[in-house]
Amino acid sequence: MSDIDFYFDFKCPASYLAFGPTLALSQASGVRVHWRPYLSRQRPVPERVANEDKTQRHFRVRAEYRRRTHLHYAALRGIPMAFPEPLGDSEAALLALASQEFIDPQLIETGFHAYWVTHLDLDDPDTVARLFDIDNDAQSRGAEQLAQIRATADAAKVVEAPSYVLGEQLFMGREHLPWIQAELGLA
Repeated sequence: MSDIDFYFDFKCPASYLAFGPTLALSQASGVRVHWRPYLSRQRPVPERVANEDKTQRHFRVRAEYRRRTHLHYAALRGIPMAFPEPLGDSEAALLALASQEFIDPQLIETGFHAYWVTHLDLDDPDTVARLFDIDNDAQSRGAEQLAQIRATADAAKVVEAPSYVLGEQLFMGREHLPWIQAELGLA
């Protein structure tokens, strides 16, 4: 059975919603998941402006729809989720995780809860050190590891979180979990 590389970012709503099902897949099947912190870019919902043109409206409506879809899915699954305003960053937390020899899924769960439920600043080194119970230097030690994770992701053509790499196959987005299960012979 193949291992899965799971690329995630705490500030990515789809990563948050994919974490639980990915962990459950691993626990139920014995498939080993390599948790890969991945710095992604998340954009806020554009504000409605006076004299909004067709393109501006399109981007705003799509962003609003994506946000509502994430919240609806979270509600259906009983997952607490609220978008922080303004959106925060998560680089310090990703660096801290990258510094760890083994990334415990409990730390990932803690990070997601901190961002999506309690709205902690995951880009503040002191907050991250307290949250993960690690020393403040973990973020600086994680820079090289996070860069290596990024290089590996780039080689696999990963461009967003969440993404899964199974062997030579790339799956972008949480909606591909049933396909991944089928590829693993679990469906």
